[in-house]
Amino acid sequence: EMVSELDPASNTVVTASGQRVKYDYLVVAMGTHQDWSLIEGMDVNAIGQKGLTSVYPSPEAAQATWASMDAFRQKGGNAVLTLPATSQAATLRQAAARYVRLGATACIATRLDEATSLGGLLSAVIAAGLPLAYVTEGTRLPDDLRPARAAEMVTLAIMLAERHGAAADEELLARRIGGRMHASA
Repeated sequence: EMVSELDPASNTVVTASGQRVKYDYLVVAMGTHQDWSLIEGMDVNAIGQKGLTSVYPSPEAAQATWASMDAFRQKGGNAVLTLPATSQAATLRQAAARYVRLGATACIATRLDEATSLGGLLSAVIAAGLPLAYVTEGTRLPDDLRPARAAEMVTLAIMLAERHGAAADEELLARRIGGRMHASA
């Protein structure tokens, strides 16, 4: 049940149904709220059917995703994971590790134009052993989709690091990232 009110003066949480719950200590962990209705044509009940997958809406959706991806893989399908460069590093690592286990064989990096760093994205891709196949800086697919190029990724990573006050060494990044990302040169 959702919390509708916090009353720190009386150490009480009020739930949506009006129940008052007393506490000695309260830890508030903010989660995400996904409003799937904002995605035109999205039907959460269709997850696991016709290639629609997502592990986020519910445990049932995660299970349906696993079953769908496993069936796809067994038919010889080639799954490609999309990762937004704007996500937190831990989220990217978890998603990449999960989808590699589900059979993802490559990655598309999205939202490069909105990123403040590429460290989390590149670390997740490298740790998962996924080739970075394509990137996009816009929302028009497939028009904004282009092959990933190691030199461009290193240049963008350095530019973002400098813009946001992090130190970066171009030669070190090229050595560490360029050969292991599997992006075209």
